[in-house]
Amino acid sequence: MLLEQITYVLHPGRAPALMAAYEAEGLAVIRRNLGDLVGWLHADVGDMDEVTQLWRFTDHADRARRHRDLAADPDWKRFTTAHGALLVSRRNTLWHTAAYCPLGRPTVPDR
Repeated sequence: MLLEQITYVLHPGRAPALMAAYEAEGLAVIRRNLGDLVGWLHADVGDMDEVTQLWRFTDHADRARRHRDLAADPDWKRFTTAHGALLVSRRNTLWHTAAYCPLGRPTVPDR
């Protein structure tokens, strides 16, 4: 199992705006393409201008296919155009889960 951690670094004070935009429209689009959202995290203390998503994939090929689908989705293109100015940067980290890790078990069927 492969987990992708996507961390968005935002302009100061803009995390609530990005979270609201995802809740209103972005989450449905990204989830339709990437599939298995494991977590959506924002800090209560520390780096307040960051939000992190965790996505679960079967393997690198599954991740690559799903990201290609996302990049080609016109709804995603509209969302990123409308809200991309909130971001300073984005970091992606790929994690392999241990066999006994609960995060390594899918919660949605593979497509």
